[in-house]
Amino acid sequence: MNAHISYLNKLEMADPNAGLKNDFISRQPHMSVQTTTINKEYYLDFAEGRLRAFLPYVTEEGAVLDPKDGKEHEYATASFAKAGAVLLHSGRCQELLDTILKAMDWGSYCLGENQVPDDHADFTSHMLVLAYELLSDFADSFRVERWRYNLQRFEPELTYSQTERNFPDIRQVRNWATYAMHGEMMRYRTGLADTTSFIDKYLPYQLTRFTPEGLYRDPNLPAAYDLAARDQLNGVLEAGYQGASAELLKILLHRGAQTMLFTQSVTGATSCGGRSNQLLWNELSFTHICEREAAYYLRHGDLLWAKTFKRAAHLAYQSILRWVDDPEEFRLFKNRFPVSERVGYEFYAYHSTYSLYAAQIAVSCYMDADDSIEEAAAPCDVGGFVLHLPSSIASMQLPDRSKAAII
Repeated sequence: MNAHISYLNKLEMADPNAGLKNDFISRQPHMSVQTTTINKEYYLDFAEGRLRAFLPYVTEEGAVLDPKDGKEHEYATASFAKAGAVLLHSGRCQELLDTILKAMDWGSYCLGENQVPDDHADFTSHMLVLAYELLSDFADSFRVERWRYNLQRFEPELTYSQTERNFPDIRQVRNWATYAMHGEMMRYRTGLADTTSFIDKYLPYQLTRFTPEGLYRDPNLPAAYDLAARDQLNGVLEAGYQGASAELLKILLHRGAQTMLFTQSVTGATSCGGRSNQLLWNELSFTHICEREAAYYLRHGDLLWAKTFKRAAHLAYQSILRWVDDPEEFRLFKNRFPVSERVGYEFYAYHSTYSLYAAQIAVSCYMDADDSIEEAAAPCDVGGFVLHLPSSIASMQLPDRSKAAII
């Protein structure tokens, strides 16, 4: 425990990359860029395309099946429900109302019954609670009450996979907990749960996975799950968490978002390597973090960082369009092998789950984007930086993170 507290105290110290960021701030105003044509409607276009692609695979009960094996997997149905809810709320896909409501029926029932496919309940709660909030205006009171009952009645410690019942050493709980904490904060905000004790319990140990630069270390240091975990933890704060760890988490997330900018390539793509890399949802997670940060800095009157994050968001999204718009078929991975060959797929990856997971991130991008913010040069436009991430201070038996990025 002393090592735990000592490491958290060290995380509050000055940003190791402050000099690099100051160098960028001094050079950025002298760099002009040709702005992109991306706006928030592009995010809905992406989500709607994915939703419509899976309409033939939605069962009468509302489960979303995978085209390859005809089975429901992981969080496909919850992702469909969330993406559909935002699309409906934005005025799109009105003719799909019945299908989207059925997906919400089935997704919430499975969570309440602890029957989420492949034991992936951790991922679904935050999606389903948002869908519940948005779809309540589109359904009758009996249906809404049934959703509420299912979203209220499950016990986090018994339903989520990455809890102490499966990981007696709480320090070994990894990125799944960030999704679960997001879901629990959403449940608390909506009045579906009466405590934030689950977050209070798991968040301090998740903070030890952060590097001093504000990046998240999942086992074997996959770039994708740095992005995913930080995105989910942002959701915990966005939903209103104010516990003892909230201030340190806020510092680390803003610091990590700035550090992340220096990993973006000149094409707009994110860094790669490790599990689940080269999936389009990597760029969408990057985009979502940037859109959220852009809006944050605008609210706080810092136009330089607001415009920088807006530019980085648009470049990241623009970089995946050649895969999204492929005339032969939608490319979930950044390669041109036939989707049926599963090239690049991890054993846990399914076309349904990761296509619709990308869609639900895209609608989050839409919800947080502020199109009034103009673009200004991002680090990948300015160039000439070397980002060194030694993370020499390891903690809680986690591996060191050692990586350098040059742009």
